[in-house]
Amino acid sequence: MNAPSMTLFQEKVEENYLGRVFGVQTMITTSMVPLGMVVFGPLADVTDIKWLLFVSGFLMFLIAFFMLRDKKLVKEGEPLEENDG
Repeated sequence: MNAPSMTLFQEKVEENYLGRVFGVQTMITTSMVPLGMVVFGPLADVTDIKWLLFVSGFLMFLIAFFMLRDKKLVKEGEPLEENDG
């Protein structure tokens, strides 16, 4: 996920704002690690790990499926056409 999102940001965000955008992205992704530990740590104590992995993988699949159906999102991810003019 990291490489495609970095590439997309570098293509779509103005150069003057790249540092700010990458800073916010890093802040958000870093803050998700402790949140995941808070949620999945106690769940791992009461549930079998394989079910946690299965359910979280299935939820990620559903999210990806619905994201791929979003035409505007898919269009934004298409490569920019280079002008040879």
